[in-house]
Amino acid sequence: EKGHASFSIKNIGDIIPKEKLGLVLQPFGLAQKHIDQNIGLGLYYVKTYLEIHDARFDIQSNESGTIFSFDLIN
Repeated sequence: EKGHASFSIKNIGDIIPKEKLGLVLQPFGLAQKHIDQNIGLGLYYVKTYLEIHDARFDIQSNESGTIFSFDLIN
């Protein structure tokens, strides 16, 4: 009857500095310096969609990479 799914995605390329983690979840938060590179809405859309469905969304970043994770509960 009830379901639960957890997802984690790790990016081991360029990391997001801890002081900018909040910006990546705002519309065009990091786009000020990258206006020519389609940056700015992707994670905001994901976060908004997950919030609509009462899902938990988290981003953690350190020297080894950035981890995006979310939990879906039915």
